[in-house]
Amino acid sequence: MADLKSFVPMTGRGAFDVTHVDGTGFMTITVKVFANYENRPVEGVSWNRQDIMRFEAGAKAAVREHWDGKFFLVNRKKNPTPRVSVLFNVHFVTTRARRPSS
Repeated sequence: MADLKSFVPMTGRGAFDVTHVDGTGFMTITVKVFANYENRPVEGVSWNRQDIMRFEAGAKAAVREHWDGKFFLVNRKKNPTPRVSVLFNVHFVTTRARRPSS
């Protein structure tokens, strides 16, 4: 099994976790999202627990629908798993991650 935590690709944007279990044909990319559920009564915006749960479930479903299984990594060397399907997972977090200083 290979795990990478807070991986930053060559683009320098993002930091996500990657998990790959050899022989399964699948790799999971987990993106951590901080959603600021700020109530703004003046603008008519308010969040209750049910709204938050509905939003998060909808966001996770949308990511799975549009991304899961649509991208593959291909190992050009001889390997029992020549093609790996990429699955995506969204994990909502309660605190904002600090960006590393440049």
